[in-house]
Formats: sequence, C-alpha cells, structure tokens
Amino acid sequence: FAFPLPAGWAAFRASMIHSDSVRADDARTSDGGTSDRGSDGEVASASSSAAAATFRRLNLGVAAASAWLMASASFPRLFAFGYDLIRPYWLRTGAALAHGSTAILALGAWWRCCGFGSAAQATNLPEAFLDRMGRLVRGVAGALWCLGPRSPTDDPEDDGRAGLVALYGLCAAGLLWFSVLPVVSPYPLATIPTILGKRLSRPASAFTFLGGVVSYCIKDRLEKEVDIDDDDDDSSADGRDEEMFAALRRGLTVGSSAHASLVLLKLAGADGG
Repeated sequence: FAFPLPAGWAAFRASMIHSDSVRADDARTSDGGTSDRGSDGEVASASSSAAAATFRRLNLGVAAASAWLMASASFPRLFAFGYDLIRPYWLRTGAALAHGSTAILALGAWWRCCGFGSAAQATNLPEAFLDRMGRLVRGVAGALWCLGPRSPTDDPEDDGRAGLVALYGLCAAGLLWFSVLPVVSPYPLATIPTILGKRLSRPASAFTFLGGVVSYCIKDRLEKEVDIDDDDDDSSADGRDEEMFAALRRGLTVGSSAHASLVLLKLAGADGG
C-alpha cells in the first residue's frame, strides 16, 4: 500500500478539488457573476483549461486502473501466474463489482466533462461515441509523443522549470514502462519494480499506471505554467487549480518515497528474505 494509497488519494483529491471549483463557478454564474467557462461549458481561462484537461486524464487513468483490477479480481489465475488469490467466490465477485463500479463512475465523469450532458448530444449517442473514441485515441497518441519536454535543456541553472518538466516526463515514461513490464515479462522479471512476488506484481500494474498518469499531469502543468501565468487573470481560479496540482505532487512524492524506502529495506534484508 506504500505507493497505491498516496497515488490513488492524489488522483481522488485532485478530482474533488476540480469538481468543487466547477460547482463554485456554476454557483457564481447563477448569482450573476462571471464564469471561467463559456456559455456552452467550454473552459475560457487558460488555468481552468489546464485543470479540466487534467481532470479528464485522471478519470481516464482511474477508469483504466479500475478495469484492470476488476479483471484481476475476476480472473485471478491469469494475473497471478496460476495462483487463486481470492478463494471465496462472494469476495471475488464483490471486489470485481467494486472495481467495475469505480471504472464506470470515472468514465461517466470523463464523459460529462467532455460535454455530453446536453439533450441534443444525448439524441445522437453513436456519433458522439465515435467522436469521443477518436478523441481518446488522438489524446493517448499525443500524450505518448509529448512525454519528452518541449524545450529540453541539459543545464537546469538556465531554466529550473525545464529541469522539472524533464524530470516528471522521465518519471511518467518510467512508470508507464514499469506498468507494462510485469504484463509482458516472465517471472522473476515481472516482479520489478513492485517487488510483490508472483501473486500481486501484475495486478499492481494498475497503480503503477495511475502513478504514470499523475506524473504526466504534473509535467503538462509545469510545461504550460508560463502561458497560464500570462493569460489567466482570475487569481481565485488559479489558486484552486494550484491546490489541485499540489495534491498531485504531494501524493506522487509520498508514494514514491515510501515505495523506494521499502524496496531499500527489503534489499537490506529487513523482511528476513
């Protein structure tokens, strides 16, 4: 639980902060104030746009992780090198339903955030579905292409932010690779980097993948922070969005530090192995 709990908490906390910000913005608009979004729900300010994009990515990451965990609970022998992790059938069914419900909830949040709440769009679901699937494919391909920094530098003293962008981009690439490694590799290579043994290394890829999504969101925010500072005049919205990304950084830092510490203790023989 050293990495999954902080990473999962960070994604949940950041999503809640954004949802509260949207509700507060809607309440301010209904009272006659100004909104950070346009008349059709499109995000107007640069800061809110970055937060909305992060909200969509986090929900897709949670949905993918939950779907993987649902499959792991439903077919444990396929994910645990032949071991049956959850023996009581009712417990296996409950775990699968819990993870499946979380995946559906996260996908629903992503669906609504993409602008499918109107009645006009609801009447043309097939076209809307194909449009969003195309958007999803383009977004994933673009994210993989953008893992590297837009303006790389080998001298962090020139631009400290560029160094952080490169660091989080490298973290995202590494975590995504480590989430794939247990799936495509045989034992014992599949146990790296979770160090959880045969039974849990493949199911734990869900949390490693979610950590990669969190790291990419931080990298994208840092890379676009200059544009946000120049274009966004709403200090209150910017403060809420900064709180959102602070939660992501905190969760990723705590989870990575705790996991690295446990791995070092295990290598030192603290578990008696």
